[in-house]
Amino acid sequence: MNQEDFASVLKLVSIITFRYTVIGKLHTNLKEDIYNKAANGISNNELTTVSQIANSLINLYPSDNDFKNDFASKSISTKRGKKIVRYILFSIENHLSQSDYPYEDTPGTIEHILPENGNENYLDEFPQSIHESLVYRLGNYTILEDDKNRACEALPFEEKKEIFRTSQYAITTEITSSNWTPNSIDRRQDKLAKYASSIWRISQFD
Repeated sequence: MNQEDFASVLKLVSIITFRYTVIGKLHTNLKEDIYNKAANGISNNELTTVSQIANSLINLYPSDNDFKNDFASKSISTKRGKKIVRYILFSIENHLSQSDYPYEDTPGTIEHILPENGNENYLDEFPQSIHESLVYRLGNYTILEDDKNRACEALPFEEKKEIFRTSQYAITTEITSSNWTPNSIDRRQDKLAKYASSIWRISQFD
C-alpha cells in the first residue's frame, strides 16, 4: 500500500469512528471485531485496495439519516470533551469558510451562547431546571475570538449577536436568530447536522 492509499484508509477510519463512536455511541464490540478482521485482511493481502478496505468496514458506517438524527440531539460537555467540541466546530467552520484552521492551535475560543454558568438575562427562556440539559448541546456552541468571547460573557443574546456579526468565523456570523430559546438551539443544531453529514462522509457508501 502506497502512502496516498494509507492516508485514504486513515481518513476512512477517522470518518467511520466519528460517525459510529463519537456521535452514534454504538456498540464497541462490533467495531473492534470488524476493525480486527479488516486489519487481518490487510496483513494477509486479502484486502489490497482502498475500495476493498472501505467495503469491509461498511457495516460500521451509520446512514446519513441516523447520523444526522444522532448529531441533532448530541450534547458534549466542554468540561470533559473540550477538544472534541473544538474539533467539531472548526471542522464545520472550515467547511463553511473553505479555510484550514487547525482546531488545536487556532486561538478561537468556544462560546456558549446560553452561558455555561447561568445568567439572569436567559432565565425566562432557560429556567434553571432545563439549563443543564441544553447548555452543552452542540447547537449552543460557536467560535469566537478570545477578546470578543470575554466581551460577550454577561450580555443578553440581542447584544451578543451584534458581536457575533463582527467575528471572522462564518459559523458565528451566520447566527441570525431574533432571540435564543430551546427551539433556537434545536434549529441551529439541525443545520449543523446537515453540514456534518457532508463533512464526515464517505462518497463510496452513498
